[in-house]
Amino acid sequence: MDVIITYPSVRKQVSAEQVIRRVFGWTFLGLGAASGIINICVGGKAWSLVAIWALWLAWSCVITRPLVENHWMGRTTHFVVYSCVLLLLIDVLLAPGWAGFVLPIIGFSLLTALGAIFFSNLPRRRQNVLVMFWVSLAAIAAFLCAVFGWLSLSWPMIVLGSLAPALMIASIAVLRRQFFVEMKKRFHI
Repeated sequence: MDVIITYPSVRKQVSAEQVIRRVFGWTFLGLGAASGIINICVGGKAWSLVAIWALWLAWSCVITRPLVENHWMGRTTHFVVYSCVLLLLIDVLLAPGWAGFVLPIIGFSLLTALGAIFFSNLPRRRQNVLVMFWVSLAAIAAFLCAVFGWLSLSWPMIVLGSLAPALMIASIAVLRRQFFVEMKKRFHI
């Protein structure tokens, strides 16, 4: 029995977004490789690592979309954390001494923004509590490292260390039972 296929064959269509992403991807790979090669040839400080991380920041925060946590709180956190890593690289590799003061300011600014976004529309944002939870835990860990002397204890670190638990307590107090329901959903407890 011969089966005659009457439907046209499916052609794979490439969207303009995929073409642009592919062009930017190859361009960024070329620029990253070129900066590494130039830095090795010229010598000196490892400025190419800062350039490569900046390219990665632009790629992951501007050109591509995250597959998980693709909402305002997730994208804002993603961008700010990658920017903090870039600032830390600049501090360690090029101009040391200022990141211990600046990064906690960025951290409590991020927590303030996340709290404002979270509490502005609580019924829709309650599913996004995990992003704020992880950032608060990281802030508490940084504060504890400063208390034990591993990091410098300055006023931005104190503000960061006081804002993070306050935000966690406020979110648990407002959400009450829903907070634990969300944690059970996320961690499959």
